[in-house]
Amino acid sequence: MAEERKEHVLWLGRKIASSNKWLRYNSSTHEFSVASEYEIKVKVTPMTPVESVKMGELPDAVAIAA
Repeated sequence: MAEERKEHVLWLGRKIASSNKWLRYNSSTHEFSVASEYEIKVKVTPMTPVESVKMGELPDAVAIAA
């Protein structure tokens, strides 16, 4: 199943890239790249654990399944 999903995602990527509008595919290197007009630098600041996890107490999976 995972192999089929991987193949499908790659097929979709190549289909999108065939328009050469947003995504590009290099058949020599087998790599995808973004079209130059959409290529931007994004400053990413990693979140601290306090910022990234504010869910409170998580429920017990066994109790939910019962």
